[in-house]
Amino acid sequence: TLSPMTSFSSELGVKFEASLEAPHVIDIDSQVLPAIIPTGPGNIPLNASYKTADGYAFQDAVGRSLEEIFKIVSGGCLVFFPSYKLMEKLCTRWSETGQWSRLNAEKSLFVGE
Repeated sequence: TLSPMTSFSSELGVKFEASLEAPHVIDIDSQVLPAIIPTGPGNIPLNASYKTADGYAFQDAVGRSLEEIFKIVSGGCLVFFPSYKLMEKLCTRWSETGQWSRLNAEKSLFVGE
């Protein structure tokens, strides 16, 4: 997260007495798939704008989309949300609908802040 150290040190205006930059542990060519998924199951747009994020159709489509992704991806998945507020909203909705249990059956879920 802190790499490159020289620019990070410069931005903070601090000279680190000791530092270590290890090589990356992820093979970008085989372990990372940056992608945009515009629609979910039922052709529901996966648009997290303020206008749509409160809608149950959007929230449920995100949950079902993740469930399908979890089924086909070996290993783990890292999911980012535009805000903690939206993440909490989705987690609450999924707990209420049983989606959380279905997601957790595919991958162990950990929520961080």
